[in-house]
Amino acid sequence: MAKVWFVYEGPTLRRGGPSYELSVADCERQLGLSRENFLKSLEKGPEFDDPSGLGTLGGFKRVVIEIEENEAKSSGWKPGFYFSEMSPDEVIDMLGQPNDPLQSG
Repeated sequence: MAKVWFVYEGPTLRRGGPSYELSVADCERQLGLSRENFLKSLEKGPEFDDPSGLGTLGGFKRVVIEIEENEAKSSGWKPGFYFSEMSPDEVIDMLGQPNDPLQSG
């Protein structure tokens, strides 16, 4: 399963576990996952600038989808991190409350 993370801008990207775990096909269908939205390989998570300077106080700003090696092989995708064009609030509206209570900020 692909891991869907809500992330902050700045040095602290996330806390807790993934917000959701979905198949790659569901990520494509529901979250607009696209091969063109590849961010980075799995060795190190993506980093985002923090123009507001608020970091974690600014709340979650982005949705990142992590496709691990096994999931990538079975789905024909490149392993790594991808971004969704949707906001965390839009994803919550579509999928319901996230798995991890820390992810609903």
